[in-house]
Amino acid sequence: MKNPLLLLLYPVLVILCGIPITLLIWHANVTLDGSIAQLYEDAIPFLVGFPFFGSVEAWKIILFFILTAYLAIKILPGRKFSKDPMAPDGTTLIRKANGITTLLCLIGLFGLGSSLSLFRATIIYDHFSELLGVLNIFCFIFYLGSRLNTFLPQWIKWNMNVYTICRLSMIGWALIILSFATKQHQLHGLSDSMIVTVILQLFYIAKFFWWEMGYLRSMDVSYDRAGFIICWGSIVWLPAIYTSPTLYLVHHPVHLGLPLSLAILTAGACCIIINFLIDRQRLYVRSKNGECLIWKKKPDLIFANYRTEWGEERQNLLLVSGWWGISRHFHYIPELLGAFFWSVTAGFTHFLPYFYLAFLALLLIDRAWRQEQRCARKYGE
Repeated sequence: MKNPLLLLLYPVLVILCGIPITLLIWHANVTLDGSIAQLYEDAIPFLVGFPFFGSVEAWKIILFFILTAYLAIKILPGRKFSKDPMAPDGTTLIRKANGITTLLCLIGLFGLGSSLSLFRATIIYDHFSELLGVLNIFCFIFYLGSRLNTFLPQWIKWNMNVYTICRLSMIGWALIILSFATKQHQLHGLSDSMIVTVILQLFYIAKFFWWEMGYLRSMDVSYDRAGFIICWGSIVWLPAIYTSPTLYLVHHPVHLGLPLSLAILTAGACCIIINFLIDRQRLYVRSKNGECLIWKKKPDLIFANYRTEWGEERQNLLLVSGWWGISRHFHYIPELLGAFFWSVTAGFTHFLPYFYLAFLALLLIDRAWRQEQRCARKYGE
């Protein structure tokens, strides 16, 4: 059982620390030339005058987006899956993985709406501070509403982790950086550094959705219960922090030149592809029950027995060769390098473009530790 004091402490820390950090990073990138020194002097006056309740325009943007994303889950076609390994009756709330079609649909709607002059493509950038205020309020509303999910009709229900992370966060990430790139084009012309950064991030997001079937079986969905921290992190932290290297570039265009741009783009894309291949390799071995070849060899496996929380005896195949024979948690290395390559385009004048990379490193260290603790409890010796 988790300590109830810790369960109360986490939301308090989010309110006292997390929310100001997201707002101050936006403020520093947009109005303080990315300077942490100036931010130190200006932080309190800025927070006192911040529009925490957003604006009418910001609420319209958020409500339209969450409604469209929700309808896409229900309506758009996708690859079917029928079993949630954590559910005792084998059922699940989301019955198809349609992230790629949803991503393309929402990007298409965004492009179509802006081309028809229904709104400006820079609308997200222009209202981003107000959107951050709205997202914080919406997070609390959404989290409380999700507690009532059990009592809703089946056709309305949603898996909170899937909806917040796979739809609101990841697709929102794509739309935000496209809006940021459009703003830079409007102000300074589109720089090659912005092009490289946006392409790599979009490639990473596309990779995420291509691997969506694997993600829906990952620790995020299967083991990390849909608590307040995951809700706030997906709805507020990810849109604010993961997009910060691109936000910095809006007002600080860096001209890399063609050779350096291609080198960074190639290296970043290779890291993202390797990250995908590592995760895919593990799922492939399990789908073949170990009867396959990995790097032209029979895979080295551990047949690990465990007992589910419902008392059922089961066995997992743990792959310890191929990518998974290089090191423990090797898949985190190309993920960190991918983030480095879409941040390094901003140069080394300020630290803020690398804030996401520093956070990601701490996140993955914590995640690795939690995975090892869970595996120790699950598999024993």
